[in-house]
Amino acid sequence: MIGLGLSKRFMKDHPRDGESTFFGASFLEGSKIHTLRRNPNGRYVDGMEVQVYQWSGAAYRSKWEVLGVRRIGVVPVKLYSHNDTARVYGGGVPRVVPFAEVAANDGLRVADFRSWFFDPKWSVVWIGSVVHFTDFRY
Repeated sequence: MIGLGLSKRFMKDHPRDGESTFFGASFLEGSKIHTLRRNPNGRYVDGMEVQVYQWSGAAYRSKWEVLGVRRIGVVPVKLYSHNDTARVYGGGVPRVVPFAEVAANDGLRVADFRSWFFDPKWSVVWIGSVVHFTDFRY
């Protein structure tokens, strides 16, 4: 079983750098129903079990705080910053989903979601996977 880490704090260069994300609590209460990952080498695969954790302190330099084990669903996604939409490729048919819905299901406000995935100077498309923690799928 592999681990899947959730950030405890907003990362460097994010406008809320160092503030709590509350991802761990949101995951445990069931409101963070997915996370988005680049996943270029297929590390996360549909149907696999992962151990979800957050770092106790500094990322990669502290112990894991295990939040639970989940069987995940993985669906390809492209985020488009020019129109605040996600194109989700689940079930063979692409579906366009507004950032407001994706951000809420990821445990973020839209402004924080945009800042998390896009550098305003150059990013327009982000390609990765939606890693679902529940039976919900777009």
